[in-house]
Amino acid sequence: MSIIEESGPDSSAMAAVRAETARLLSAPQFARAPVMRRLLSYLVDQTLAGNGDRLKAYTVAVDGLGRDADFDAAQDSYPRVQVGRLRKLLDDVYDEGGSRKALRIHIPKGAYAVHFDTPADRERVEAEEAPADVPKGRRFAPSAERWRMAIVAVAAAFIALGAWQLLEGFAAAGADDSGAELTEKDVG
Repeated sequence: MSIIEESGPDSSAMAAVRAETARLLSAPQFARAPVMRRLLSYLVDQTLAGNGDRLKAYTVAVDGLGRDADFDAAQDSYPRVQVGRLRKLLDDVYDEGGSRKALRIHIPKGAYAVHFDTPADRERVEAEEAPADVPKGRRFAPSAERWRMAIVAVAAAFIALGAWQLLEGFAAAGADDSGAELTEKDVG
């Protein structure tokens, strides 16, 4: 749930969102991207106005990105591509200098509406996504340990297969030797 939904549209939450938007727009990454500046401003304004759920590819393209009214969202992926770039740009800004204490603006995949999350929102989502029995520091453990375990399992399987074939070879050799001896005695 975003802070706007919790506190209503006429609150200090809107001022916090506007301040965070201004901070983002003044970041060096946005200074070099006028289309992203315009798109972020449009999406935040529409979401704050209560129109976030009504944002579609056509309205984002025409009203937010300045495309002509004859824009065909079914044939042109321009708004989806630009919103994808905006998501990446927001992640870059937050990864570079964003504080875990600050309000965070993001756009979930598959949507155009902007979400405004507080640290408490992010902690709740992280807790819901992480397995309960894994210690907090090991939630996103590197896969190197899994690779080592897989390699050991494959090596053990090869060793077992080799031992089985070796034993089968000994059993077959023993059968051939005893069979050959019987044949020689019978012949001789």
